[in-house]
Amino acid sequence: MSALLLRDFNTTVVTPPTEEPVTLQEAKKHIRQPLAVDDVEIVDKIKAAREFAEFKSGATFITTVRKLWLPRFPTARTDSGGEFHDRRIVLPRSPLISVTSVEHLDTDGVLQTLTVTTDYVATQGSRPGYVVPAFGKHWPTTRQFMEAVRVTYVAGFGAAADVPSDAKEAILRLVGGFYRDREPTDFEQLYRNDPSIEALLMTVSDGFKWV
Repeated sequence: MSALLLRDFNTTVVTPPTEEPVTLQEAKKHIRQPLAVDDVEIVDKIKAAREFAEFKSGATFITTVRKLWLPRFPTARTDSGGEFHDRRIVLPRSPLISVTSVEHLDTDGVLQTLTVTTDYVATQGSRPGYVVPAFGKHWPTTRQFMEAVRVTYVAGFGAAADVPSDAKEAILRLVGGFYRDREPTDFEQLYRNDPSIEALLMTVSDGFKWV
């Protein structure tokens, strides 16, 4: 069973997180740098490492408002290969906290907003989160447009204190590797060179291969 995946949509951040899972002090302790000379660089690396870890795990660590853009609503069907596709709209970067709105361009090009419970329902606690038509309802027909459907939602584990320790440790190891090498490299290379980072992020993965 499958749903619309990365090839069919794109996501944007509406409201970014207001803090990072790892503090400057925690990162400096990890890399054993007591001086303030590299503080700005370390802060930048924390943010970049968090974004990379979220990308690899498919998770959102700190509460973030996201918008998912789809060319259409999914339809229940069986493709030529015999794989069944259901009507779920899967929401990337779990865990899902809440769905703010589900909007679509109708056949006349007018933006419409669906009503929660009446038109659709959202999962509570599943990873990844998703929305489906309410009982007895069907997704409406949309105008043919690459961004005809827009779902705004809130995702994340919560505040920094709520982020799993494995995710924090992965971020620290990415920051530590980058700081230690001080060579023209990237997080992808560090990730490949240290299998423990992948193992740590697997514990917070939503189980979908988004890329």
